[in-house]
Amino acid sequence: MTNPKKKTLRIGIEARLAYRRGVGTYTANLIKSLAKIDHRNRYVVFNAPDSLKKQVSNRKFQWVQVPFGNAAHYEQVLLPQAAREQGVDLLHYTDNSATAIDPIPFVLTLHDTMHTRPLKEVRPKPGLRHRLVYAYKKWAIARSVPKARAILTVSDFSKGQIVRQMGVEPGKVFVTPEGVDRRWFGRVRRKPTKLFKILVHGAADERKNVSNILKAAKLLMDQGKKFQLVVVGMDEAELKCTHYLEEVINLGVGSYVEWAGNVPFEMLPHVYSEVDLFLYPSRL
Repeated sequence: MTNPKKKTLRIGIEARLAYRRGVGTYTANLIKSLAKIDHRNRYVVFNAPDSLKKQVSNRKFQWVQVPFGNAAHYEQVLLPQAAREQGVDLLHYTDNSATAIDPIPFVLTLHDTMHTRPLKEVRPKPGLRHRLVYAYKKWAIARSVPKARAILTVSDFSKGQIVRQMGVEPGKVFVTPEGVDRRWFGRVRRKPTKLFKILVHGAADERKNVSNILKAAKLLMDQGKKFQLVVVGMDEAELKCTHYLEEVINLGVGSYVEWAGNVPFEMLPHVYSEVDLFLYPSRL
């Protein structure tokens, strides 16, 4: 039975990155799940892509576009301003940083403490844009975390890092484990192939351990194994920020590695179904 004393909230969610890499997958699935289970509160979702909108049938979800040119100005000024105009009680920032200058009440999903590490550990060959974005994130996260009503994170490990490295009270940090999309576990018929295909999710971030994966490929090649590494998750610009191409040449494994780029989200189930092994030996 519905509790009549419980206040109905108007909750804003920032969704401009929905379906873009890990943070975007988290954001999209959060919104879809809330639409299924919450029929009391009202939601205002900002800058969601059409691919997400068409999957939500809950009439208590409203979609608002906030035009912007600069992501920092959008996050610090335009988004909280739009949220107030929409009468939002609480705004959910989903991408690690939030406004440090606007008094609007908000919660923040802080996925990890990567911003505390030196940039060279995140991108070995950063360009000017990467340096500016990293400097902004470092500034914004440090100043928005203390202002947040609550911090959401995805694992006990990340919570421990946030508490230790940022001095946040443990009671302010809530672990909300990421769920599993069951649609991805259907059987798919594969075409027979003589190659053993290994899927790798790469990134410029050293934690993805791509360099050691390439060294392992060299060992397999020297043993005469027939295989193919399919690396997804990096476009050409990000690949150029790494040493991976040089490492491939030096190791002589170029014919064994396929750089597949950023695969559209809707094609990922097909990509996963076409490989024999998913390899993800991430480093802390």
